[in-house]
Amino acid sequence: MYPPDIGNPALSATHKRKFSEQSTETLAQRYSAIKALRVGLNTRHDLRPMVVSNAPALIKELRNAHHYCITTDLVALYDHEGCRHPRATRLHLQEKSDTNGGSREQ
Repeated sequence: MYPPDIGNPALSATHKRKFSEQSTETLAQRYSAIKALRVGLNTRHDLRPMVVSNAPALIKELRNAHHYCITTDLVALYDHEGCRHPRATRLHLQEKSDTNGGSREQ
């Protein structure tokens, strides 16, 4: 099931939307990105096939507007076409904890 804390606050926990795997809606892309980060797909090149069109902007939105703690490391990697990317970012999602009243630690 999709994380209930992402997206339109007008959607209640009992009214969850279902999206197709190829949906390009913003809310669907948020769900896809969080789901991918949770299972270990953690570079922009990993997110691209999941129809996450602008991963850097989406990650910034998840950090700032939705208060996810996502850290980055610079890594060198090769994409599926064999091209080297010397300064790619690897993303790490640290799950939210409710020990601080729902606020994120910095």
